[in-house]
Amino acid sequence: MALLGTLAEFQVDDILMLLSGTAKTGVLGVEGGERTGRVWVDAGRIVGAELDDHHEPADVLFELLRLADNMTGAEFLPQPAILPQVDLVVTHGGNNTVTECFHNGLPMVVLPLFWDQYDNAQRVAETGFGVRLDPYRFEERELTEAIDRLLADGELRARSAAVSKRLQAKPGTSTAADLIELVARTGARAPAF
Repeated sequence: MALLGTLAEFQVDDILMLLSGTAKTGVLGVEGGERTGRVWVDAGRIVGAELDDHHEPADVLFELLRLADNMTGAEFLPQPAILPQVDLVVTHGGNNTVTECFHNGLPMVVLPLFWDQYDNAQRVAETGFGVRLDPYRFEERELTEAIDRLLADGELRARSAAVSKRLQAKPGTSTAADLIELVARTGARAPAF
């Protein structure tokens, strides 16, 4: 990979600003006080990092991030336990998060990055359960306006609550398990839906 450049006294925000809107792939050299290392970039996205003290890439990126005082970050957070405490979710649109948002009746701002996320984001936007934004080109104003609009939408809140109530009243996992047991026990064909 090509060397894209070097940043001295780096901050993650500086790296992201340098890479925003580019399609470059390569390695960015970094120097921060006594720390030096490399950040691997693929098509303008940070895909890994390593400092000379041999941290694993995920640890390095986690270590470099500076969250606001009202934010929490960790390598693992129990999303199903957190979602009932929030009013809206900003997500990349993976199947688990989208499903959990519907389960909890939460509107979404979806910024898809790859694979199923593009389709999920499109369906969420088309059905009015959220907004789809381009993760590499949206303006800050677009994000804040989408959040404000979704949070103020009483009709959306009512539709989301109805979907949540229906999903929680008859969980798909329980229905699937019941049908599998029926077929295993009796050999009968599962009913069509």
